[in-house]
Amino acid sequence: DEATSSPAARRDAFGNAVRLTQLDGLRGLAASMVVGYHFTTRYDESYIHHGSLSLTLPKGFLGVNLFFAISGFVILMTLRRTDSPIDFVVSRLSRLYPTFWAAVAISSAVVLLAGLPGHHPGPATIVGNLLMFHGLFLVPHVDGVYWSLEVELIFYVWMLTFWCFGLLRNPLRAFSAWLLVSLAAAVLPPLFSVRIPWTVEHLALLTWIPWFALGVATYENAGRENKPGAAHFVMLLAVTQIGLTAGPVEAAWAIVVALLLNFAVKGKIAVLAVKPIALLGAISYPLYLLHEDLGFAMMLRAERSGLSSALAVGLAIAIVVVLALIVHLAVERPATHRIRAWHRRGRTTRVVGGAGSSP
Repeated sequence: DEATSSPAARRDAFGNAVRLTQLDGLRGLAASMVVGYHFTTRYDESYIHHGSLSLTLPKGFLGVNLFFAISGFVILMTLRRTDSPIDFVVSRLSRLYPTFWAAVAISSAVVLLAGLPGHHPGPATIVGNLLMFHGLFLVPHVDGVYWSLEVELIFYVWMLTFWCFGLLRNPLRAFSAWLLVSLAAAVLPPLFSVRIPWTVEHLALLTWIPWFALGVATYENAGRENKPGAAHFVMLLAVTQIGLTAGPVEAAWAIVVALLLNFAVKGKIAVLAVKPIALLGAISYPLYLLHEDLGFAMMLRAERSGLSSALAVGLAIAIVVVLALIVHLAVERPATHRIRAWHRRGRTTRVVGGAGSSP
């Protein structure tokens, strides 16, 4: 993320150093939860491990919700330092797309070559996935985890729109209204036997906005304005909606997420900064993108070759972590740096050219 690209950028809204290392550690935790869920629980829904596993993570999918909360924090922080819409667009596209395209290519190749029963993406599907918002056109995912990237993109569009119209000067007010609308959309339609169209629900992020709101409220709670009352109200609204729509377990997780974010941005969770977790945080994006189908294919072949289920899971984890590290070093970091450097040079040229042409 551009927030960690240089020491000078490691500043929050009120000028103090943000503990972004610990925030990255939370990303590593989120990615690990999702990997653990897919490899120990989700895999069994389609292919079934040959032997029982001593450790499973049936609620590990909630790591995605943690990712959304972190995005709420980081995107508001990014927009608070943004000078123009194109700067934000370039920062997001450079962060997301090169790594995503590499992941689509790698996952498609591995699945087609190694074989994964019931999953054979064709050329049209693979090309369509390169958009990242292919789900809006009902194009199947090359890898199941891609659904969340579309949610992220929609959130970015909303946040940039809010920024352009000045609504992020008081984001807590904007998110309070959004959460109230989302809560009404969850509660009222069943009472009147009506249904909100999927497209409306999806584009308005009615299901996911409470998680993003937790990150936004955390940022404002730690920010210069320091409006804990308003921030806590947004958090309460978010947790209430999650409890009403998803149940008490996810509501409890929402409270945990809010606490983790608040402590991490204050630098109070030292374990998140230890090297292994920091490394997982650094490679969390390619790890998230690459692990599911690639890991499934590896585990399937390993167990069919006689390897125990536990060893197959361990081998798959090792392979996807190493591959994610390679993609991080070979694609994610250099591509992000080069695209942003190109944009900065172009912006400087335009400014200098404009200044030189003035009378």
